[in-house]
Amino acid sequence: TSNISVFAWVYWTGAGGEDVIYSNGAGEALGALLQTRTSTTTRIVNNYKGAYFLSDSTAFGANAWYHVGYTFNVSTTTIQGYSNASLGGSDASATASGRGVTDATIGKASWTDGRYWIGKINIVNVYNRTLSAKEVSQNFNAQRSRFGI
Repeated sequence: TSNISVFAWVYWTGAGGEDVIYSNGAGEALGALLQTRTSTTTRIVNNYKGAYFLSDSTAFGANAWYHVGYTFNVSTTTIQGYSNASLGGSDASATASGRGVTDATIGKASWTDGRYWIGKINIVNVYNRTLSAKEVSQNFNAQRSRFGI
C-alpha cells in the first residue's frame, strides 16, 4: 500500500510468454507482478486500491540481458515501466480488484505452481519508494557493462 520500485536484470530464453520475474500477490492482479506478457514485452501489475496494469511497449528479445522493472507512485497513482533505463509506458488508471499480498517470489508466480521464469535473473532490487528516472538510469549504467550492454 505504498510507493514501490522493482527492477531486475533478466536473460529470457523465449519460452511461454507469461514467465514471471517477480510477484507478491495472492492472484495475478492482487499484489505486484513483473512478467513477460508476450514474446517481446513486459506486463506489470501493481495493486493499490485497484489494480494498475501496464504492458511495457519496449520490445526485448530472447537470449540477451535486459534491465527491466517499474515504479509506482501512490500520490499520483502512476505506474511506469522501464527497459534498459528507457521509459516504455505509463498509466494512472486502475481497475477494480481485491488485494491479497503474499511473500515476494522471484522467478515464478506467487499464487500458483506455474509461470516459471525460463532463463536467468540477476540483481533483483525492490524499493519502498518510487525511483526517479535519473535513479533508474544510474542503476542501469552502474551494472550494464557486467551484462555486455
